[in-house]
Parts: sequence; structure tokens; C-alpha cells
Amino acid sequence: MTAGMQAMLRAELISEHRKAKKNKYASTTTKEYVEKIETAYAKLGGNGLGKAMYEEIMSLPSEPLTITNN
Repeated sequence: MTAGMQAMLRAELISEHRKAKKNKYASTTTKEYVEKIETAYAKLGGNGLGKAMYEEIMSLPSEPLTITNN
């Protein structure tokens, strides 16, 4: 059962990582969610991949960048 839960958490981390990288930002709510997922994943023995994806998401801006024309 632990392996199944770990796999589900990993899949969710990958999904959130893809979305955040595509959008080039991660909202505060998304970051809070990802933090909970990564914490649980690590407690179940998750590898460094989860931590790396977590860190990349956390390094993104919390809002989309806006371009102004002056």
C-alpha cells in the first residue's frame, strides 16, 4: 500500500511540475499543495526527484509575469 501511495504522490508532483513549468509560475495555493505532497512523498521514502521538482516549483514566481507596453 505504501508503494501505491508513493506512486500516486509522485504522479501528482510530476503533474503539478509540468503545469507550473508550462505556465512559468505557481500560485501560492499551488505551492502550498505541492509542499504537502512533497512532504508526504518524502516520508514514504520518495527519492530526490520529488525534492528537485518541489524546489523548481518553489523557485517560480507566484503570479504570471505581465508585460507592459510603454
